[in-house]
Amino acid sequence: MEWFEKHLNWTALIAWLVAVLIVTVVQFVLVATDNYLSSEELLGVSVIVCLLVLPVSWGWVLRRRRRSLWWLLPALFFPFGFVLLFRLEDKTPPWYLEPQASDFVRPYQ
Repeated sequence: MEWFEKHLNWTALIAWLVAVLIVTVVQFVLVATDNYLSSEELLGVSVIVCLLVLPVSWGWVLRRRRRSLWWLLPALFFPFGFVLLFRLEDKTPPWYLEPQASDFVRPYQ
C-alpha cells in the first residue's frame, strides 16, 4: 500500500487500466450470454462500470494529494479530463510522506 501512496500518478493510471479490463470482461460475458445486445446497451454497461470503479480509486488518489473531490467532475465527464489528475500538484507536506528522511520538523511535536 505504501507504493501506491508514493506513486499516485501510477495509481491513477493503474485504476484506469483496471476499469478498462473490467469493462472488457463484462462486455465479453454479456455478449457470450446474449448475442443480440445492441452497441448502445454495451456502451451503457461500460459507462456504469466506469462510474462505479473510477470515482472510488481516483477519489482515493485525490484524498492522498489533499485535494477536493470536486476534481472528479472534470476528470470523469470532460474529454481528456483525467489528465488533470496527473497535473495536479500534491499538497501533502513532506514530513507526512517520509518522516525519517525529511529535514522538516513535524509541527506540534
